[in-house]
Amino acid sequence: MKKEFPFFKKLNNSFPASISGLLSFGISLFTHLIGILLYPNYDMTRMAISFLGDGYGGIIYRSGLILTGIIGIPFCVYLGKSFDNEDTKEPIRQLALIGSIIY
Repeated sequence: MKKEFPFFKKLNNSFPASISGLLSFGISLFTHLIGILLYPNYDMTRMAISFLGDGYGGIIYRSGLILTGIIGIPFCVYLGKSFDNEDTKEPIRQLALIGSIIY
């Protein structure tokens, strides 16, 4: 018998997980662009993207990374639950869910 988590069900009804995936992508795109605009010497061909955390927009860039990760977790859980309807073995489904949250 599967466990029911009323908190997650209530959260998904008020804020759908599919929306959190799109919102996470939007925040990431916006904060990366702001970081690039506020780091005038940034050259994508010679510097790693992590250099954006050092410039004037570094706090915006780092905050965007944190928010993207937090808002993306419900989407990862929703994606893992979508495997319930398929013939995926439970350990593989759980490994995919944990891997998507950690990565």
